[in-house]
Amino acid sequence: DDLMIEDPEIDAVGYNPVLMVKDFDSTGFTVAEDFMTNADTPFLALDGLIADPVNPFTGKPIKEGEKTQEQIIYVSDNLNTTFNNGNQFEDPDGYWLAVTPGDIRDDKNWRLYE
Repeated sequence: DDLMIEDPEIDAVGYNPVLMVKDFDSTGFTVAEDFMTNADTPFLALDGLIADPVNPFTGKPIKEGEKTQEQIIYVSDNLNTTFNNGNQFEDPDGYWLAVTPGDIRDDKNWRLYE
């Protein structure tokens, strides 16, 4: 079933990206229900290969710690890149959602962020 958030009425499953990872030392198939994004890719790719990896552009450590905190997601239907480009994205009808760590299919982990 879809995960509907009533106010505003959205299907939060649409914010559940598919992130597939092959751990070459594992066997079988597993599924993790944790909230993940493309931003997890550098950590997953370097985990166990490079000790204390650092982002070469920012000099900041590549780590997974931010995932243990609440994640904030911006929601907007304004997809027109003629108006929404550069370094700011503004939509008067846009809003923010917050998801707490854990199973993203649990509606208790989602709320409107104000």
